[in-house]
Amino acid sequence: MASPGVRRWHEQLVALDLFTLVPLAQAHGQDLSEEQLGQQWAQRLSAWPPSGVGDDSALLTVSAAERLLAYAWLRLEASVEASGEAFVLGLVIHPEARSAGVVRGLMRQLAQCLDAWDVPAVSSHVYRLNEASMRFHRKLGFQAAQENAQAVAFTLRRPVVGGWMARLA
Repeated sequence: MASPGVRRWHEQLVALDLFTLVPLAQAHGQDLSEEQLGQQWAQRLSAWPPSGVGDDSALLTVSAAERLLAYAWLRLEASVEASGEAFVLGLVIHPEARSAGVVRGLMRQLAQCLDAWDVPAVSSHVYRLNEASMRFHRKLGFQAAQENAQAVAFTLRRPVVGGWMARLA
């Protein structure tokens, strides 16, 4: 069972995904229901440590007044562990919370996690129709590594000087 600190976000994670990700998935011909998202998050949260950050996965959150504003879900994938790269499985910021403070708070946590993991690169996939995320990735310095009709696979290399904190925080 997930810790109360992580488990408390279950409903809000599902709601945030329903509001932000489901329309993008549907636009790309994928169907995600509230029940599917609820099951996915229940499974994901059951494996998280009390801090939300483990040896090979992390759930980073930004909230205000117990309302989830943003999250980043990271994992060291088995397919990339040999190279030590991290993968952003989800990075969602509520449209009404896309302020500099919220983004900075999430990026600071992301940088701390990547520095702690000591990874040389981080990858992320973005739906082509998610123009805000495409701009955000490019602004952070992510480079397109692969593209298809639905999505772009981005990669960001760790800076030589200052680590991830210098790049993202």
